Amino acid sequence: MVDSPGNGERRLLAVHAHPDDESITTGGLLARCPEAGIRTCLVTCTDGRYGPVSPELGLTLAPEDLAGVRASELRAAAEVLGVAEVRQLGYHDSGMPGSPRNQARDSFWSQPYEVVVPRMAAIVREFRPHVVVTYDPFGCTGHPDHIQAHRVTLLGVEAAAEAQALPGPGSPWRVDQVLYPVFPLSALESFIAEDLRAGRQHPFGGQAAAEINYTRPDESVTHRVAIAGVYECKAQALHSHLTQVGSHYPQLYRAALARREHEHFRLAWHRGHLNSSASFQDVFEPTAR
Repeated sequence: MVDSPGNGERRLLAVHAHPDDESITTGGLLARCPEAGIRTCLVTCTDGRYGPVSPELGLTLAPEDLAGVRASELRAAAEVLGVAEVRQLGYHDSGMPGSPRNQARDSFWSQPYEVVVPRMAAIVREFRPHVVVTYDPFGCTGHPDHIQAHRVTLLGVEAAAEAQALPGPGSPWRVDQVLYPVFPLSALESFIAEDLRAGRQHPFGGQAAAEINYTRPDESVTHRVAIAGVYECKAQALHSHLTQVGSHYPQLYRAALARREHEHFRLAWHRGHLNSSASFQDVFEPTAR
């Protein structure tokens, strides 16, 4: 028998590739959940050992040491956001497309599905989420770790419901909804315009918002979360990642923090009725078309 969402405690699972990703695209959503009585679990697939270190810190960290620091930063951010459970898969982060590091034995991108998908399915069966949030098929930014997170999450969600195909530990569990974070084109256009009005240089060197690969058309948004009331929590969580926030990579963080009113999402698929108790319509607001 496959269990499915009921009328008891509501649970949301967010799956991200690297420490800090959770705050950039879903920090407001995660911070909203506790006040709505929604229990959250955050899965971070890599340890971020090969990421940059903010030059302002004046530190040189070996990959193993950076992984340890970023794990501490992740726990600090999760505490600020009120995340109930944090799971780290522990894979090494991969490089950008074409990087030799993608093929390294411990990189997330190189993991065979028959190994990593059952791990994700086991988390789904144990936590039993009603809603899962992860990246779209392009990984939002096109980063291989983001794309792998999308694939592993969706396969894990499907496998978790299949008693015969995946007879491993835990009772089968059927997720109600999967959503993808969206960075609307209009939001990035507003961010660029605000910088130019303030007399600052163009944040993307003259590139139009439509040329930035993580923007999506406004009409792709199906849900939005009002985050004004938890914005400071989101900002504090992002700044908990001290090794990452700095002049070496400011625009992604600045663009994320420029969205003070809403975070946006696209409904990938759902089972049942959107107005059911598990649909989170009390948290998500359907965007007017």
